[in-house]
Amino acid sequence: MNLRELIDEVDVPATRVAEGTWERARGRVRRRRWVTAGAAGLAVAAVAVAASVLPGSERADGPADPPSTEMVITPPDWDALAVNRVRAPSPDAEPLSENPVRHAALVVADPDDEAGAYVLGDDGDWRHLDVDGLVPVGVDEVFTTPVVRATGLDDGATRLAIPQPGGLVVVDLTSGDAERYDVPGSPSYVSWLDDSHVLVADGRAPTGTVVDLADGSTARSPYGPSTRVLADGSALTWDGRGPLEWSDGRIVTTPANNAAGYYPQPPLARDGVVIGQHQRNSVRNPTPGNPPAALSEGSGLVAVDGDTGAPVAFLPLGDDIAATSLLGWAGDLPVVGLVGLEDDVLQTRVATWDYTSGELYPLAVLPSSWVAWGVGL
Repeated sequence: MNLRELIDEVDVPATRVAEGTWERARGRVRRRRWVTAGAAGLAVAAVAVAASVLPGSERADGPADPPSTEMVITPPDWDALAVNRVRAPSPDAEPLSENPVRHAALVVADPDDEAGAYVLGDDGDWRHLDVDGLVPVGVDEVFTTPVVRATGLDDGATRLAIPQPGGLVVVDLTSGDAERYDVPGSPSYVSWLDDSHVLVADGRAPTGTVVDLADGSTARSPYGPSTRVLADGSALTWDGRGPLEWSDGRIVTTPANNAAGYYPQPPLARDGVVIGQHQRNSVRNPTPGNPPAALSEGSGLVAVDGDTGAPVAFLPLGDDIAATSLLGWAGDLPVVGLVGLEDDVLQTRVATWDYTSGELYPLAVLPSSWVAWGVGL
């Protein structure tokens, strides 16, 4: 089963609706507000993350120039996005160790067990992650979260990194074997720097620790939860309050921010465009310059020019963005997880976002707000 073909087989029109429809949809979402006190607390903690500045960086003076073209706005049609191309995971799914995968198409947290997860293989079957000793991930003294992170899969989607108290667990999805690495502190965030190095960090800290999977050694890193290491080895940091900070020393000021979400998420970047989670202007996240009205009035996903910082597209989500995730890429399109409450159950609508045309293509609906994207879709 090649789930990448789903994009070409979508028989439901891409969603692009009038502003009036968006207002009605947003009203429905607000009436069914899913953000619990715990989610709100996590979002506040994420907003408070300290700025991360790469060595040798110098901030540019003044705000970015306003965009020269009109910003494309994609108001989501939630009903049209409720299209499921894969069946939901079941508690009766086989253990991963008994039926491993060639690579993961998706990983989703077990909605009934924060220490559990399901792995979707390229054959279209779900497996239950059966790794002994996993516990929910603590983000502070009160709240815990599931073990799945949007940044947990490696580039080949054959290994899953899981933060744990005092350590890192890496699961080989092709065998079901797991290995634990000792790490100082209690990390709540993980990200792959390359095939043999994983960054772990407290989601509230600007920097983290690199774990060498070859020998288990650790070292401090200038990167943290808001940094994405790109395929060419370069890196981009976009924290909740600062500009785009490229590892070659470029600092790009932008009226958008990457401040929303359960915990800091690194931006997506490709072909000169950067995708982030924008939170509307606030005391914590002042917006520089003269931003487009849509960014001042609402929160959502934003695409900006990586060289100028000018916003080029916006996917408005109102106040309901805390659990939305930046999942990865399907070809040239970013994959996003839009989360809402449906029949009192948290669900993630996985879709690709064509920010140039303003269209969303639905792919899957998953029963959790904690999802990782593999290579199969």
